[in-house]
Amino acid sequence: MVILAACLVQRIGEILGLQWDDADLLKGSRDIRRSVYQYHIGPAKTAYSEAALPLAREVVSALGNWLTQAKYRSETD
Repeated sequence: MVILAACLVQRIGEILGLQWDDADLLKGSRDIRRSVYQYHIGPAKTAYSEAALPLAREVVSALGNWLTQAKYRSETD
């Protein structure tokens, strides 16, 4: 979460709404599809927020390493 916040300058609600299915590690991109606000999951704050974001190689590597070690690895985790 810290890596994504620092590298992509995302809102905390967008980071909390992340699921593995949102990241395409092969293409090196990440989609923003949802946000969490006051414990409720909903759409991103604005239509502009829902744009696909490119991921730096270092972020793709960090996510890939995390995915191999994560306890929860399904697409909706």
